[in-house]
Amino acid sequence: MKLFRPLPAASLLALLLACSSAPRHPSASDGKYDLAYPAYGSSESLGPMLQAVQLLSSSAKYTDYHFALGDSVQLHDISDEVLGQRQKAATVSAHSVVGTATVIYRQVDRIAVLTCAHVVDFPDTMVRYQISESGRYVRTFSVLLQQTHVLPSLPPGDGLEVLAMDRDADIAILGMKLPPGSDPLLPVFSGPLGRAADLDWGTFVFVAGFPTAKKMITTAAVSAPRRDRRNSFLLDMVFNRGFSGGVVFAVRDGLPNLELVGMVNAGAAESEIIVTPGFEEVDGFLDASIPYPREVYLERRKRLTYGISFGISTEHILLLLDREQASIESKGYSREKFFSAQDDGGG
Repeated sequence: MKLFRPLPAASLLALLLACSSAPRHPSASDGKYDLAYPAYGSSESLGPMLQAVQLLSSSAKYTDYHFALGDSVQLHDISDEVLGQRQKAATVSAHSVVGTATVIYRQVDRIAVLTCAHVVDFPDTMVRYQISESGRYVRTFSVLLQQTHVLPSLPPGDGLEVLAMDRDADIAILGMKLPPGSDPLLPVFSGPLGRAADLDWGTFVFVAGFPTAKKMITTAAVSAPRRDRRNSFLLDMVFNRGFSGGVVFAVRDGLPNLELVGMVNAGAAESEIIVTPGFEEVDGFLDASIPYPREVYLERRKRLTYGISFGISTEHILLLLDREQASIESKGYSREKFFSAQDDGGG
């Protein structure tokens, strides 16, 4: 029978110290983005970055021209003359959407934010059709009257204007000249800019935004990194309306080393056809036991498939800023001051 001799006290202490000083995560200092939730650090690391993330509200007003089925008006019949004949009977409708915007520029009297193009890009015209046995005819032709983009956290003013937009990539940069004497407490995001090209399968990220207009932060894992030439990626997160424009932070070698690697712009969705009433008020017909007595229409809508979200890379955001530099600077903004801390000498 073999007996084990107890270790001397000095040897036992040395062994314990060696174990306690061993890194808990050997990959925590490999220079790559982390794959797991940070085991150390504090939420204070996120504070300054989250303050730059703001709610964005966009709205549009349309002049709606209405046509009866007996008018037999088709789209190619629409002209200024035809619309003018319907001017007295025209109505005005409002459409609104909320999203997320991040302050990426603040110099003296100007501010600029980053968001998704679809949050601020309303169509110039919209058409609603009606069907009869003889064909499809225009029921309502709507013309964009005005659109407004505001940050509720800013003082009242003229609203934000579009400085640069890439509809295909779904990126928009908006700016605003602040009213004289105003000094809103909106810090600019000036943290490190990362590279979505460095993301890998399973990279851990934080995502901040305003789903259903409520400021929230969540976590996700990256899938399909570098899924196209723009270094786009997928996230396993629940996407709700209002999250569009939410920013994505990856952690490099533990907190507080957060880097902006992109923003989310959409969740996976499926198309479905629904039956919907017309423009009439429906409040008096909300009894499911009574058949709806008026006209109904078929409408195609998108239904979110929760758990799959799409990310736009920081590289492509910077590409838009560089490509539109001349246009941006012609409006009084300095390209080199984007993603930089505020100073009192720039314009």
